[in-house]
Amino acid sequence: MQKTLVWRSQKEREKTFVRGCAEKHGERILVIGQPYSRIGDEALKNNIRIREVSLENCVREIGRESFAGCTRLRTVRSEKIKVIKNRAFSGCVNLRSFEIPATTEYIGKGVLYGCKRLQKTVFEENKKIIRIPAEAFMECQELSGVVLPEMITEIGRRAFYKCGNLTEIKIPQSVERIEREAFYQTGLQKLELPQKLKFIGESAFLKCRNLEYVRVPEYVETVEKWAFHGCSMLKTVEFSGDPEVLGEWIINKGTKILCRKNTRVDDYCRKYGFAVEYL
Repeated sequence: MQKTLVWRSQKEREKTFVRGCAEKHGERILVIGQPYSRIGDEALKNNIRIREVSLENCVREIGRESFAGCTRLRTVRSEKIKVIKNRAFSGCVNLRSFEIPATTEYIGKGVLYGCKRLQKTVFEENKKIIRIPAEAFMECQELSGVVLPEMITEIGRRAFYKCGNLTEIKIPQSVERIEREAFYQTGLQKLELPQKLKFIGESAFLKCRNLEYVRVPEYVETVEKWAFHGCSMLKTVEFSGDPEVLGEWIINKGTKILCRKNTRVDDYCRKYGFAVEYL
């Protein structure tokens, strides 16, 4: 019979579940409860036994690399987590889905980096998280479904880097910045950029080879170099406004730009020899 290991400290002063607590046990299911309020940094790092983790409502924080490299971990249950620190679940290559509770206020860099079999991530009606951090879903190769929080203003550097199965994503209208290589070499087939967007970082959509059309919203101020370069299927990029900064070679030579005549975008097209059609 499969056993479940339940950790409930008998001492009130013991609030952090630290590395070594479960090292001598071989149970596959781990439940962490009162009075623990946090999982310590690297507490279960590289534990190859556990397959399922359930965090009771008293646990509010998951430390840095707490579950990193838990290669057999498939399921994580938590309902009241407030903080998930850097690379907490990085390298959990058998994790299939991950839900971030509505109570969560902060997620750190690379939180699910390298979870190669992760297929779906849901933020439960979260209005507290304001940014998707750098490398959050980097190299989650099978990720095909993401529901992002409605209030985020920034998608960080390499947030979805090389998520090859990610064919579509709804970017909330609140987003103002998409940072460097955020969607580098993803499988995006269509892209709707939000109206409040102001900044598109270097190589943000580099090598998104399935994209065919992009409309750059009116209030975008900066499009850095190579933003849409290497998108071999991209036929048209339409500029509703006239960004102040346009980096070099934002598109391939075979892509056409739609813009207004006698604008900065028009001058840019002349400089680089891009085909242009006027709105």
